[in-house]
Amino acid sequence: MPSTDQFGVVRQVFEMAKPRLSKLAARLVDDPEAAVGAAEAQFERMIPDMAYVDRPDHILAGALFTTSVNLAMFLALKDHGVGTHAFGSALLQGLQRAPPHLFPAP
Repeated sequence: MPSTDQFGVVRQVFEMAKPRLSKLAARLVDDPEAAVGAAEAQFERMIPDMAYVDRPDHILAGALFTTSVNLAMFLALKDHGVGTHAFGSALLQGLQRAPPHLFPAP
């Protein structure tokens, strides 16, 4: 099992996502701050069982950590009554607004 010191790298992924998560939650609930806080708590519970925590330089680590952030946000919003379709739509709307340089064409 990875040491708790190694969890810091994973926590940074959530920290960097907070502005995006706040905007996402604001589209769906009245109290986005509470939803992001609940997502952060959910993410914390997920960290000990995540793959690549001990190998954050692995080619798949970043994708897994980011996907876990999104899953934690979904689970938190689900507890606030947000449905799967509404969450997915809001997530995609946010991606459409992202600067093009973040998603270069193949």
